[in-house]
Amino acid sequence: KKAAIGTALSHANLERKAVKDLKCEIDSENGIMVYEVEFESNGYDYEYDIDAISGKILKSKKELD
Repeated sequence: KKAAIGTALSHANLERKAVKDLKCEIDSENGIMVYEVEFESNGYDYEYDIDAISGKILKSKKELD
């Protein structure tokens, strides 16, 4: 879980203290276990799906809040 959060924050080029409303849940999508990571920073919403085994980013989304 910590690794998934770290991967998402690194991809977004943000530090943990710069984000709010951080959520991380494990889920299954198409038979693959993924961490769903969501947070807000600087007026943007970020969403990531990260493979729970490989740590690879499967989906990332950034949009204005």
